[in-house]
Amino acid sequence: MIVTPTDTPLVQKMGLDGSAMPMKPMPVEQCVGEGLDGLNRNRMIIMPGLFFRIMNRLVPHGLVRAMTGNMMRKSTTFVS
Repeated sequence: MIVTPTDTPLVQKMGLDGSAMPMKPMPVEQCVGEGLDGLNRNRMIIMPGLFFRIMNRLVPHGLVRAMTGNMMRKSTTFVS
């Protein structure tokens, strides 16, 4: 399973502010539900969230890494 940003206590522990993120973290229930559904359908790769699946196909991986780093810099209290 490919993990997408999920609204868990880890978000707060890392010092991230979910409300400041341009892409809001996915609810845990949605992530788990889509993950279990994929397992039930014998999928080898599961990526919860339609938006994240589309982005994974269309946006170059280098740009995704840069966007993720920028998002984390803007929404965290301990990374400058």
